[in-house]
Amino acid sequence: MRAGSLVPLGPVVQHTGEHADAPCEIRIYPGADGRFTLYENDGETYAYERGERATTALRWDDAQRRLHIGTRQGRYPGMAARRQVRVRVMASPGEAEQTRTLQYEGRALALHFRSR
Repeated sequence: MRAGSLVPLGPVVQHTGEHADAPCEIRIYPGADGRFTLYENDGETYAYERGERATTALRWDDAQRRLHIGTRQGRYPGMAARRQVRVRVMASPGEAEQTRTLQYEGRALALHFRSR
């Protein structure tokens, strides 16, 4: 992966409506700053065209080793109000990964990770 990549991962599902509140993981590949906007909708209808969707901005500050998770913008029917998120800072071979788990409820927060 390229330095600065933020990669969200979810559970294996059979269809989009399955496990809407399942835990997810965000993998961070350090070495550069990075940004990603997580986009969610009901996965079944065209309601997103009427604004029924949610986005969450993610920003990795490599110098500070801090992940900023923005306030969730928008909503849609069936949206999970809270979700367990595992944040994993990937490491080069021979180094230890750093992992934190949190409950995201749509409010902005920042996670700081120790320097290598």
